[in-house]
Amino acid sequence: MSKKTYAKALFESVEWLPDSFKEVDIEVQNTSAKPVEEFSKQEALESMQKFTENVLGDKKTEKVVINDVEIKRESPKANYILKENAAELAGRLLENHPERLEALNSVKDIQLFCVVSEFIIEDDSSIQAGFAAGLEKEQAELFSKMIKAMKLTEDQVWLSSANDPEIMHAELCHLNPKFVISLGAVATHKLMNKKVRLTLVQGEFFSYLVEYQGQNKEFLFMPLFHPEYLLINPNMKRKTWNGMQKLMERL
Repeated sequence: MSKKTYAKALFESVEWLPDSFKEVDIEVQNTSAKPVEEFSKQEALESMQKFTENVLGDKKTEKVVINDVEIKRESPKANYILKENAAELAGRLLENHPERLEALNSVKDIQLFCVVSEFIIEDDSSIQAGFAAGLEKEQAELFSKMIKAMKLTEDQVWLSSANDPEIMHAELCHLNPKFVISLGAVATHKLMNKKVRLTLVQGEFFSYLVEYQGQNKEFLFMPLFHPEYLLINPNMKRKTWNGMQKLMERL
């Protein structure tokens, strides 16, 4: 196998390669494309570093050695920086919603911290409960069934809104849940800080980091379809259940 054929087979699916490299074809080459043999050592090392960062993923390793070449990476950046004490911040931000604050301070053993895009606020009581806050009746009923299917109780689940990141992260760090899940595309985009196709990330684990009190707190994060979407597209319940089973295995 020639160098070009081997390189193409090895890296053809890697999205960060230069466009000129992607244009190289095994049999018919575009004359405007840069030949693989002409890539400089610096370009190759930069490409290897991006590859290494991709491979290392969420692992704690901060360096890797390939053929005696040591490649280092920076520590992962936090998704959010919480600069105040979580309990004190939540108390200040929720002072106009005393019932929710009381619920926040009284709940224990939160297993799932569920993030929706925003609450459906009709009156103060609409955000008082941690479970199913901001969900319409049918959505809340379906969500309750999902939770029970995971062998959890409603008091082990807390819903928060990504619409107010400060409150959400104060609640998150205060409750310190076992898992974080986002319900729906909008909440997922806000947590991942980029637009992604929910169908591609739904039911998969990701790392979510919050810098809190000088350290990175790491939460295991999984996007799921919103109950509203499942009511409209019940054929997607199976796909959602597959993701929920992954969570159940770790509960």
